[in-house]
Parts: sequence; structure tokens; C-alpha cells
Amino acid sequence: MRALVAMASRHGSTVELSRAIAQVLRGYQVQVETSAVDRVADLRRYGAVVLGSAVYQGSWTDAARIFVTQHEDALCRVPLWLFSSGPVGGRWYDELPEEVSDLHGRLRARSHRVFSGRLDRGLLSDPERGALGPGGPRGADDRDWGAVRSWARGIAESLTDPDRCGCVRSDR
Repeated sequence: MRALVAMASRHGSTVELSRAIAQVLRGYQVQVETSAVDRVADLRRYGAVVLGSAVYQGSWTDAARIFVTQHEDALCRVPLWLFSSGPVGGRWYDELPEEVSDLHGRLRARSHRVFSGRLDRGLLSDPERGALGPGGPRGADDRDWGAVRSWARGIAESLTDPDRCGCVRSDR
């Protein structure tokens, strides 16, 4: 099985989450490629996709939304898992962003997880720092690597067990 872990990241945290997911999949002998969404031209060679995006002000990045629009048909034809990265400092979303709930259903994704993110004010643009406000968090790394690896193990087990995956095993 060849899988793609594609991500849209602004400041690197989502890239690091994607690498951790890919590492777990490789441990289950899944052939994995990782890529920024804006570098993926074709999904035909992948038997599964894990797609993640940073979330800012309740929305996936523009790059992630463009990727979904460009590849929607292909994404509907493979096992797909979605994740979002972003809340820090105990700030959690009351609900999934509406667009992610819509994507989950429209693309028939197997699951969606929200992982805490990392905030480094030094990496933010002036408008991003302004959105945090003067009393906003100074910085935090709230990523739960155990939760990330556990979720990835579930994906790997699904991909390596054809009865759970519901997909054709191939090295396309």
C-alpha cells in the first residue's frame, strides 16, 4: 500500500505532526510519502491519503482548501483521514469548523482529529500576532504526541488489514 500524508502548514507544526504520522505508518510497512499540499499534482499512485491542515481563526488554510477543490474526485476514491492542527493554551473549538465537517462528509473521510498545535509568536506575521491581542498566549507547544501516534496506529492497522480498510491492496 502506498499512502500520502499531505499537509498545509504555515509555521511548521503541521509538518511535524505529518512526519510523526508517516513514521508510524512506515513502522507498519506502509509505503509513505509526505508532501505539502501545493506540491501534489496527482493522487493516482496512492491507495490512501492522510490530509492535514493548520487551523487559523477556525478555518483550514487556503492551500488545503484549494487542494481539496483540485483533487476532490480522487480523494473520494481512496481511504481518507483528515486532521486539523492549531488550538493551543487550552483553547479548543466548541465544534469542528463548519468547512471541516462538510469536508468530512463530502469526501467520505474515515475520521477527523483535531490535535493541539504549537504557537511561537516569533514565527507569526504582524497580523497574526495582532489577532492574538496583547493578552494572548506568548507561546506554547500543546501537541500530544501520544495521541498523534495512537491515531496513526489506527490508520496503519486499517491499511494493513484489508478487511478493515475496504480497499484494494496494491503498490500503485
